[in-house]
Amino acid sequence: MKPWIQIASRWTASLVAALGLTLSAPAQTAPAGNEHPDQRLPVDQAPNPLAPATSTEPVTREQKWAFARQVDLSPLSKVAVMTGSRVGILDTVARELVRSVTGRHNYQDFLLTPGSDGEVEVEKVGYEPMFTFIDLMADPAYYSNKPLLHVELLDLREELLERVFPDDAQERERWMMLTRVSPGMLAHQAGWLQSLFADSHYTEALGKLLQAVHAVNFAHQRLLLIAPDESGGTWRHVSEDPQVAGLFAQLGEAWRALDAERVNAIAAEIARTMPVVNQGHYPPTWRIDLEVIYNGSGKFMLGYTLYFAAALALLIAMGTGRPAIRWAGITFLLAALAIHAAGFVIRWILAERIPIQNQFESMMGICLGATLFGTIAMFVRRQPIFGVAAAAVGFLTLMTATLSGIPGQEIQREAAILNTSYILFYHVNIVLFSYALIALGAVVSTVYLVAHYFGGEESLRLAAAGVGELPASSGSESAVLPNSTPAPADRLLPRR
Repeated sequence: MKPWIQIASRWTASLVAALGLTLSAPAQTAPAGNEHPDQRLPVDQAPNPLAPATSTEPVTREQKWAFARQVDLSPLSKVAVMTGSRVGILDTVARELVRSVTGRHNYQDFLLTPGSDGEVEVEKVGYEPMFTFIDLMADPAYYSNKPLLHVELLDLREELLERVFPDDAQERERWMMLTRVSPGMLAHQAGWLQSLFADSHYTEALGKLLQAVHAVNFAHQRLLLIAPDESGGTWRHVSEDPQVAGLFAQLGEAWRALDAERVNAIAAEIARTMPVVNQGHYPPTWRIDLEVIYNGSGKFMLGYTLYFAAALALLIAMGTGRPAIRWAGITFLLAALAIHAAGFVIRWILAERIPIQNQFESMMGICLGATLFGTIAMFVRRQPIFGVAAAAVGFLTLMTATLSGIPGQEIQREAAILNTSYILFYHVNIVLFSYALIALGAVVSTVYLVAHYFGGEESLRLAAAGVGELPASSGSESAVLPNSTPAPADRLLPRR
């Protein structure tokens, strides 16, 4: 079997040639949304310090998974690195690369184990982004026939698999469900892929695929770990320092030998060495720890989970009138709001700007404003329905922003379009906040409509009841607890 480097170089060169580009720079496409185009530092000639000098013995899936469970790369994850236009940590770079290549937050593989009854048992395993990032540089041949590269366009994925497995419908279906293809598949279909560039239907998908291949083949160019020797200076590649380059070379050797103990020791040594090089211009420990916390929080996953619990509890409380459930919903809402606000502030500190300047940040920011507005309205008006609206908007917006893969999830520089005018900056964000208020109104209106058409007058009374009010039974007045302000009758029920 041909070495992975030769395969990847051959088909990548074919695709790049079709665009008239060179391998020294990634494909330049229009930035997604209002993001900046990729502006990485020019380190195209930097060698891969972890690369094998010669071909190595292939590693099985089982060996790779066993090795992954033994290594500890947490010290390496905290090493500072220049990424995009800011100083971040290596963990952020690894997460960004893995997501852009695989379309997921981590790389997944499958272990095949023969069962006692002759059936093959399939176990899905997921690798940490930092492990995959190092593995792509230290053992690239392993991924030659693995489901690595995400193909977003269904038509492209389907046609490619039909060419790779023309007589095996079951295998085509299996790979279709993965949404990823192997580099080897692309290598054998390079000529056909090159011909697709003439069809505008495939241009965008092929461009993303080409960028993913470039990210894999040149992952080592992201190793800008050497702090500048002067304020405002350029961060340098690890290959420019003999001592640091030697440590990474040793890491690659130990990695391919599956020597987890040695890998852990070298990773810890690299983590101790990097802050010492030009120590005066290395970021402080608290800032690194803050980014570790932000990355480990799942980007507001806990927040939208609590928002969902709050909306559910408050709806149940409105229907049953139980104070304990109502206060549980309020507690969930306040906890979600606190986590949401904390994430917003942390991102503000890390980005060194107000984080409302790309698609992901806009959704996160306007969602925070909407939930805060709805929560305040709930306490001022003493009506849980505003809390339901706030929690529902928080849940739907944060979940969409976190799981849909919209641009801007990684912390980068400010949006280019918003740099042109302060008036434009305020205009855009005020308009977005107005959308958030419309969303709150939509939820409130939906609750009233459902109550009107499916629950009758009693449900309308429950929907409009304030905190401290009890649902009125048939033929009786609404019971009101002390210190509450009952809603006017003409607001509770429609006029006849």
